[in-house]
Amino acid sequence: MPECTPAGKAEKPEIPQVGTLMVDGDGRLCEFRGETYGFWYLRPLLGGREWSVRPGGVSPASEEQRRDAEGIRARQALRIAVLRANARSRDVRQTAGGEPR
Repeated sequence: MPECTPAGKAEKPEIPQVGTLMVDGDGRLCEFRGETYGFWYLRPLLGGREWSVRPGGVSPASEEQRRDAEGIRARQALRIAVLRANARSRDVRQTAGGEPR
């Protein structure tokens, strides 16, 4: 026998996998982090405080938005790598008897 949805009740949306890129109602590109008591939790791409939304207030990211996210993450990874390399360079100069600049 087929399942019936009561009149006036929308079907519950499928819960995305953790890490799925989503766009919230304000147009922010974010990651899905989980679901609790009917609310979905999202967080900014580069980390930060999570916020909760109702499932109907978000949508999956488009292919273009996913490519944008990859670029954002790649630039952030490069920044971190440069900061670490610069820190190592300063440490080497200081331990070799050089004066810090």
